[in-house]
Formats: sequence, C-alpha cells, structure tokens
Amino acid sequence: MYEIESIDDLDNFIIKNNKVILLYFGATWCGPCKILKQKLSEDETLKEMPELIVCYIDTDKNSEITELYSIKSLPTQIFIKLVNDNVKELSRIEGYDYTKLLMEYKHHHN
Repeated sequence: MYEIESIDDLDNFIIKNNKVILLYFGATWCGPCKILKQKLSEDETLKEMPELIVCYIDTDKNSEITELYSIKSLPTQIFIKLVNDNVKELSRIEGYDYTKLLMEYKHHHN
C-alpha cells in the first residue's frame, strides 16, 4: 500500500503504474477506515487480489485530492485507470464493504 503525500505524488504514481489502481480514501480517526486498511495489508487479501495496487489517501492531509474526487463519506474506494492520458473512474465504493470490493476487483482484473 502506497501512501500519497500530494497531488503530484498521486499523478506520478498513476503514470508510473499504468494499470487499474485502487484509491483508498480514509482518515486516522475513522474506525471502519482502520479496519479496511488492516484488511488490505493482510496476506490472505493479497492472495485473493494479487494484482491489487492500493494508494492510501488520508483525507485530513490531502484536502485537494479529496475535493478533486468528491469524497463525501469514509472510507471510499475508487478503482481508476489511466486512459488516453486521462484518469477514468471505473467504480466507487462508499463505506466498508469488503465483499463488494472483492467483486469489483475481480470485475476490473478479468
């Protein structure tokens, strides 16, 4: 899991990893965010989703990115991909729903 520090950091990461990326928006004070962050780091999760590339974005430290992606609730997960030099949002999950996250991962990686 890569922690994003700025909009430039995010842009560079997206360009460097020209694949499907999960943007994971959370905050240190958010209970469900902590649970999801832990879950995304577990060996079992990495086996279930071996091609998962995660960018963690702390909404308290990155208000510009939070506004850019219109984040209204936490945690929010957005699958994106760079298409013709534009970031395309493939799907969005608001709240903690690991089953839906796994289904979306499989959909975007098949």
